[in-house]
Amino acid sequence: MTILAAALSLTLALGAQEIPAYFLENNYLQERLRQVPKGKHFLFITDYHQERSSHTSTAVMSYVKKQMGIDRVVFGGDCFDWAPDKAAAAQKLGRYFDELYAAFGEGLIWVQGNHDCNSSAVSKYKIPEDVALIPDVQCYDLTIGHFKSERTYDEDMLARYRDKADLSDDERAGALAWIKMHYWVDDPALKIRFIVIETDDRGVTARHIIRGRELVLEQMPFLEKALETAPKGYTPIVFSHQLGNNKQGLLKTSAHTPVINTVAKFRAKTGRRAFLVSGHCHVDEAMLIHSGENIWDVQECVAGGKIGKDGVLLVWCNRDAYKAGSTRYAAGGPGVLLKQSLNPRAKLGTPTEVSFDIVTLTRKGVVFTRIGAGEPQRIFTW
Repeated sequence: MTILAAALSLTLALGAQEIPAYFLENNYLQERLRQVPKGKHFLFITDYHQERSSHTSTAVMSYVKKQMGIDRVVFGGDCFDWAPDKAAAAQKLGRYFDELYAAFGEGLIWVQGNHDCNSSAVSKYKIPEDVALIPDVQCYDLTIGHFKSERTYDEDMLARYRDKADLSDDERAGALAWIKMHYWVDDPALKIRFIVIETDDRGVTARHIIRGRELVLEQMPFLEKALETAPKGYTPIVFSHQLGNNKQGLLKTSAHTPVINTVAKFRAKTGRRAFLVSGHCHVDEAMLIHSGENIWDVQECVAGGKIGKDGVLLVWCNRDAYKAGSTRYAAGGPGVLLKQSLNPRAKLGTPTEVSFDIVTLTRKGVVFTRIGAGEPQRIFTW
């Protein structure tokens, strides 16, 4: 056997093992893919939590990519749980980014999660920050810094922190790296502007330089610009790992509400379609929000719900980790009236061991087709 033939044989053997047989049994994947409506598609996966994941979702997404010709994949944050020190944490962060980047290349959109700098080691396991936290410069270098294609960054905010005289060189470098974790990417083929906003109070920079509510508020001029300058015919979609809290809900006083308010004002001013997608809460939930100067009306938007001309759709997606716990509250929290929170059941050794969505923009609305644990489809109409 020649070296080339041997390499091909090995590739085919490995390829055959990439997707466990149970994803193809009873035409499971083929049937799910047949349900996907015509439109513009991308994949969305969030809360991988690699210690509690089946480690099969990347292979399954690669299969879906090949079958449907989907090039764009959005990772919504939290690729691991925690590590005992920042070196081990950095290894976990880099390993998962490299896995996704090898599979999807420049089509990948990366959203940083609250776990992804190892902040859980500080908050839950009480490890000192200088031991536990991956510096923002390293977080950027291990993830977004790999991209070669154009990302539009918040140049105004970058300029402000480049010129801040009260920062040390290390603080300045960290702030600039953290700022580059929010950006936008235009996809001419899909006619979508993917907008990433950073809402987690985490990391060395977030905890010591840009804190709390200011962390979100300082990004709002950039978000306004990202929405208002989206080319004609494009749909702006805003992604953030955390929009609302599973224990406190999405309240008017939340640090995250300026993001929704900004999208609401854009919708009211222009009438253009725009919506938000988030993870973090480990549930399948959606809210319809009507926001204004003195109005903060939040209601559950069930699958099949109508968004309306002045509504802002916010969709939470389930975690891709079969052993990860479910939230006690609905994603809206006890302060918001919701009928129920959908916490999909997952089982190792079945297609429910993964959970990600094929998101489709159609002429009539937005469709989330689930691969793995969860309802087969969630449909929202304009």
